[in-house]
Amino acid sequence: MRRFFSDQRLVLPATMTRGQRLELVQQLDHQRWRSTGAKSLRALKTSPGLSRYLKLDDQQTACARARLRFNRARLNASLHERKCIDSPDCTACGVPETVHHAVCDCNRYANLRATAAAELRRACGIPGLTSVIALGRPPPRLTLVEGDRCLKITGRYLAMLTEQRGC
Repeated sequence: MRRFFSDQRLVLPATMTRGQRLELVQQLDHQRWRSTGAKSLRALKTSPGLSRYLKLDDQQTACARARLRFNRARLNASLHERKCIDSPDCTACGVPETVHHAVCDCNRYANLRATAAAELRRACGIPGLTSVIALGRPPPRLTLVEGDRCLKITGRYLAMLTEQRGC
């Protein structure tokens, strides 16, 4: 397995400042990230390094978001794929209970979703809640502060959803 440059000891000129070294290592990591064949991982993360939600969310929320991102939450479709239950269907809607269904479509969480969507619209100007935004990827047009606000709002939503669902 190829390692990223940030995981290795590089011999760099002593004349480089710490900031220049960090920038070079980030550029090299990004090049390595783009060149690897990890297409499924790049669908979840667009750049190497620690995801921003891990810095902002409390442990319980970060765990819930990560389980949903990697399809390891206790949703019926995921449990059915792992042969833990017989039916992948949502008990409320009768359609497969996927991450997208639970986060964006399920009637059981409509009130939670409407509250989160209204908060996102008011605080960040985001017109609606999508599974991509809820799982930790704010729109790139947002400022850093707005992106952090978006992550906090979606984190609260996911924490309430997983608590209500028992994921």
